[in-house]
Amino acid sequence: MINCSTSFLDQQRLQTDPLADRVITQLFQENSFHAFNEKLRKTTRNHAFDYTQYNDNVQEYFVKTSTLPAWADLNLLKKGSQFFDKQSENIILMLSFLSLPYCYANAKGAKVLNASQRIENQTKKRLYETAQYIFDVSRANAFEDKGNGFTSIQKVRLMHAAIRFYVKKSGHWNTEIEGEPVNQEDLAMTHLSFSFVVLQGLRKIGVSIAKEEAKAYLHLWKVISYLMGVEEALLSEEELDCYKLDQAIQKRQFVKSTEGIALTRSLLTFLEESLQEAQNPLLTFQGFVPSYARFVLGDRLADILEVSPSNWTSNLLAVLKLSNSFKSVFSFEKISDANSKLLLHTIQKEEGKTDFALPKGI
Repeated sequence: MINCSTSFLDQQRLQTDPLADRVITQLFQENSFHAFNEKLRKTTRNHAFDYTQYNDNVQEYFVKTSTLPAWADLNLLKKGSQFFDKQSENIILMLSFLSLPYCYANAKGAKVLNASQRIENQTKKRLYETAQYIFDVSRANAFEDKGNGFTSIQKVRLMHAAIRFYVKKSGHWNTEIEGEPVNQEDLAMTHLSFSFVVLQGLRKIGVSIAKEEAKAYLHLWKVISYLMGVEEALLSEEELDCYKLDQAIQKRQFVKSTEGIALTRSLLTFLEESLQEAQNPLLTFQGFVPSYARFVLGDRLADILEVSPSNWTSNLLAVLKLSNSFKSVFSFEKISDANSKLLLHTIQKEEGKTDFALPKGI
């Protein structure tokens, strides 16, 4: 059971990722960050990065992040990957319309994105990076030698540490008010956005998920997030635990912010532009994208992010009320299917182009 008390989560806002932070700090102290970054950027496969020539902090980091935790269940990991393969189109759909906006509703987390300049002008890059990461860590061979799950996790985890380093060095961050940048509570929220929140969104658009599939998918993401540096005390593969943590974090952190609204507006604009090439005329109607986002987010989060309501919202809800099976020609499921196929195709055109290079500054 996850401790969702205010005092515990307050403590988590002051906790970061010491293992990764030590690496970034020492690399800068030794003036070797940029050379290290260039070498790591070129590494794509698990266990291919030669870390033995670096300091003890680097070596410790790669040793501890190159193996699965002892409690990882290989059978559940396999089933979790199979569920991802089966639902990859819809999962990418949820990433675009639900998971990323969900994260943007966290005002303090969105402020970090703004401070690190990963806002508005980097929307496309942000979406493709996140999608690439999800593919890398969710595939069946993710943690085998020919996979790249470990490597992508190692890169993104150090990316977070580098952002923390730069944001704190900038002198424009108030830890007493905001907590540490990319802290444990915010990491736990991000974990939920890719796991529990995705399952909720899939069900909302009519995807049937067996209990064992949900448990396997949550176990897969528990392992991924643990390797990403999220404290085990904040992770669970039980949906009730995830629900309680989700509600606690939303109550604490989800409020309107100029950064969150700007991020969401930029994302939805990009999605509207991407969907213009769709053959299905339903996807190109003005107002479809914000209405779809409002449906999967729910009115409360949509209002926080200022996702505008439109006549599409009531029309889509009317369809849902008329057909519980979502099987009619103009059903919401059909629209979702066309939408997800297009987004997956657009993202896969960029697959392999993301190297998760560590930021060189902010």
